[in-house]
Amino acid sequence: EQGRCTVYGINDTGQAVSGKLRYGIFSLAGKYIKDVERETVLAANRSTPLASFASAEWTKRDRTMLFASLTGSDGALISRNRLCDKLFKEMKWPTPKIEITVTKGRAVFNCPVFALDVCLDLDGELSFADNFFDVWPHVSYSIPWSLQTPPQIKGIGNLP
Repeated sequence: EQGRCTVYGINDTGQAVSGKLRYGIFSLAGKYIKDVERETVLAANRSTPLASFASAEWTKRDRTMLFASLTGSDGALISRNRLCDKLFKEMKWPTPKIEITVTKGRAVFNCPVFALDVCLDLDGELSFADNFFDVWPHVSYSIPWSLQTPPQIKGIGNLP
């Protein structure tokens, strides 16, 4: 948008939402090229521009993505998104090696590189809070998990 990358927050509730916004650019290989955190408020029933930076900062677009996440005051993830502007087949995907631990009733996924579309169940045999998700470089992602053994990954979108 006019030479800028803009982060929008969309709040479709009747109450304002406060949280910590984290946004920027990461390389698929795991480096955070631009990484900004700040407190923000999303107005009720609105789409609000929350941050922006020059699009010229986003280089090597076949190896990087824009990202934004919003966490609540308790640290819980409210929302997140990522953006690439190349076709997936044009991206220089690294090979992810995901570590899964089970702690405090949650399965926690970690990876040093970006992992696209981690899939836990293709057939709908089990019930998951989240069945397809990305694991961002060096950012834990967790789902509720009642078993002692970690879930099995059925597929990862950026595996060769």
